[in-house]
Amino acid sequence: MSTNLDQASYYPVRVTTLRGDQPIGFDLYVFVNNKYILYVRKGDHFDGGRLDKLREKKLELMYIVSSEEPLYNDYVARNLDIAYSEKSSASIESRASIAQGHQQWVTEIVLENLADEGAYQQARIGAEQFVKFMGADPRAAKTILGLKNTEQSLSAHGVAVATLAISMAKRLGITDTQLLKPLTLGALLHDAGHYKTGVPYNLSLAAMPPEVRSKYKRHPQEAADRLRLMKHFDPVVVRIIAEHEEQLDGTGFPKKLKLKDIHPLSMMVGVANAYDRFITFEKKKPSDAVTGIIIGKNGKYLPEHINALKAVLAANGILST
Repeated sequence: MSTNLDQASYYPVRVTTLRGDQPIGFDLYVFVNNKYILYVRKGDHFDGGRLDKLREKKLELMYIVSSEEPLYNDYVARNLDIAYSEKSSASIESRASIAQGHQQWVTEIVLENLADEGAYQQARIGAEQFVKFMGADPRAAKTILGLKNTEQSLSAHGVAVATLAISMAKRLGITDTQLLKPLTLGALLHDAGHYKTGVPYNLSLAAMPPEVRSKYKRHPQEAADRLRLMKHFDPVVVRIIAEHEEQLDGTGFPKKLKLKDIHPLSMMVGVANAYDRFITFEKKKPSDAVTGIIIGKNGKYLPEHINALKAVLAANGILST
C-alpha cells in the first residue's frame, strides 16, 4: 500500500535501531519513487530475513507517521533495556545484536552532523553503556564480532573496531573507564573523514588509483581539522581519529608520526582497524588478516598490541591458537 502524505507527515528512523525478532508497534514505510510504501504493518515482525535484506541493500532510513514517534521512542528504549539491563533475561545473542545496532545508530547520527553537540553527547553515553556491557559478559565480544558487515558499512566497521579495541585493552589490563570511553568513541568515529566523500574506502591502498590513494590518506587529518573547531569533541577522541593510520616506524599517514608522538590509544585502534579492514573490506580470512598485520606491518605496530589482538581472536573462537 502506498500513500501520498506530504514528507512533513513522516519521521525517519534508522534501520540499525530495528529488530527482526520483535513485533513492531508502528507502521513502517520505505520511500520509493517519491511515494511512501507500507513495508511492515504494526504488530508484525521482519519475517524471512527482510530486515537483513534491507541492510544488504544499504538502506539507512525507513519512515513512520510522525504521530507515532512516541511509539518508536518507546520501542528503542525497550530494546536498550533488553540489551543493557543487568536484570535482562534475553539471550546474549539478542542483547549483543541490540547493542551492536545501538552503537551503529549513535555513530551514524554523529557522522551525519558532526556539529550536533546533542548527537555527540548521546554517543558518549552509548560508549559508556557499551564498555559496561562488554565488561559484564565475556560472550558479548564473540557475538558482536560474529555479526557480518555484508553491506560494508562504516558505522558497523566502527563497532567492530571498538569491540576489538575494548577487548584488547582488557587483555592489556586497562580497566579505567576514563580511558575506555574515549577509546570506544575514537574507534567508533575513526573514519569520520570518509563519511559520504565518495572515496572507495573498501579498496586496498594498492588497488586505488594514485589520486584516490592520495585523497584517502588525507581522511584522518581532514576529519581532525574539522573536529578541533568543535568544542564538544573530546581532545583524545579527535587525536585517535587523527592518528589511527599512523605507524610507529613513521611509514603511516597523514603525518608519518613515530612511536613517541602517537597516543597509545591511537595505536590500539590502529591495530584493530587494520585487522577489520582486512576482514570487512578485503574479505580475508582471520588467519590471513593477522598474518598481513604481522608480516606486512612488521615493526609498524607494538608487539603487545598485536599479541593482545591475537589473544582476543583466539579467546572468541575466531583464530585457533
